[in-house]
Amino acid sequence: MGLQQAAQSFIARQLLKLPDSVLIRLSGGQPVTVRGRVLDPRIQFIAALAARQDPMAGLPPDQMRVVASETMAMLEGPMRPLAKIQHRKIPGPEIEIPVRIYTPEGAEKSGNPALVYFHQGGCVIGNPDWCETFCSMLADTAKAVVVSVDYRLAPEHKFPAAHDDAVAAYEWVVANADELGIDPVRVAVGGDSAGGNLSAGITLAMKDKGGQMPCFQLLIYPWVTVADKFPSHVDFGDSFPLNSELIEFFTINYVPEGTDPNDPRLSPLSAPDHSGLPPALIATAGFDPICDEGEAYAKKLEAAGVPVAYRCYEHLSHSYTAMSGTVPAAKLVLEQLATEVKAALHG
Repeated sequence: MGLQQAAQSFIARQLLKLPDSVLIRLSGGQPVTVRGRVLDPRIQFIAALAARQDPMAGLPPDQMRVVASETMAMLEGPMRPLAKIQHRKIPGPEIEIPVRIYTPEGAEKSGNPALVYFHQGGCVIGNPDWCETFCSMLADTAKAVVVSVDYRLAPEHKFPAAHDDAVAAYEWVVANADELGIDPVRVAVGGDSAGGNLSAGITLAMKDKGGQMPCFQLLIYPWVTVADKFPSHVDFGDSFPLNSELIEFFTINYVPEGTDPNDPRLSPLSAPDHSGLPPALIATAGFDPICDEGEAYAKKLEAAGVPVAYRCYEHLSHSYTAMSGTVPAAKLVLEQLATEVKAALHG
């Protein structure tokens, strides 16, 4: 983090300590309310600051990645202490895939549960830095080995590159369970936004190919369709940090022309059969253009007989997994989700 960015981060964090009423007054004078949902005052204030900047969708992908990463760094909280974090590369479909392996304190030499995690960013931006604090929280709270995957991004690597990397990373973790000290039948998948898309895609891929199914799936505000548009795309189309303009930008950059939008590898919601998939925890954000599709996916799984726990955190926005340092309500939600993952992985 550069000096200017560090100064901006410090100022923003100090301002966010102000009372709710002051933050609301500084960011418009009235609470933001849509569908009867009231946005968290701190997210409202952050959104008001972001609105003064040029829209990210107008930037080239490489510049957008830098700007978005700087923003995420300003919102994130400190990591949990862990036994170790390993940075390594594993075989991929075309090139090696960087991964980060988070091992919690007190982990056994073998037989630990594991979670393979995929970051957000529309398959165009983002990297494991964006979810590092949350991954440390998951590892520490759930007492699980967490493997965070730095999959290929578009437009340099268009669909299905990210999907193929995700499947390869999951299969590598299962195949190398002994080396990683994990139980091969207690490997879960999870991710936020695009990472939720990739996680859902892994379960469908394992079903289709008869591979070992993940034991559990954690889908946080998952992006599960490019084929369908839901009312939330309009109702929350101007939200922060994800809006309808960014969704279109990600879709154009990630999806090649002529691709079937109903391809389950791209739109898990469109899969013809969701039966036999692993239990799911699906958590959406109330102020999010894709909140309705996350709920629709929960209903689709439930209708297919899949055990589902669905949560909509109506006062939060997209990307709350990266806001633990500045939005106390987001931190509380992440702690709750990590506790639920622990219950799922340890029975």
